[in-house]
Amino acid sequence: MVIERIIRCDLSRSAKAAFVFRSLRRQASRENSGMEAYQRLQFDLLLGIAIERFVERITHRCGGYEAALTQLRADPQGEGIWLDTFVRTFLRDFLLDNPAGACFILQALVRREIVAPQPGAIGTMIEHMAVRAFADLLAAKTEEALEMSGATMEEP
Repeated sequence: MVIERIIRCDLSRSAKAAFVFRSLRRQASRENSGMEAYQRLQFDLLLGIAIERFVERITHRCGGYEAALTQLRADPQGEGIWLDTFVRTFLRDFLLDNPAGACFILQALVRREIVAPQPGAIGTMIEHMAVRAFADLLAAKTEEALEMSGATMEEP
């Protein structure tokens, strides 16, 4: 109701557009935990690349989709999977293995829960939290991708 009155006021066209843009930006900030749309897009792209590379890697090392899915569910840090090692290397490749990169990851995953890290330097703690949060999400998304890939491979 308040918004309607403001819009009905004798505002110039550019002032109306600016008001609407600010309102949309505030709404997007609340929905995306303070991330701008371009940052959310960057994170989604990063996650997609990680899923694609990880699925390819573990499928090759485990000898197929079913074996990879079974091994991932049984022991994500085990032989042929090494989830945390992959995540650390992946984040290093994308220059996100620093406190600023960790903050970017944590900002995107602000609603996810993880186990508290060991006490230590703040930079080390947030990097550990980012690796843990990203690894947990990557494992879940990789399971979904392997299930879909396995299902499509079985169909004639």
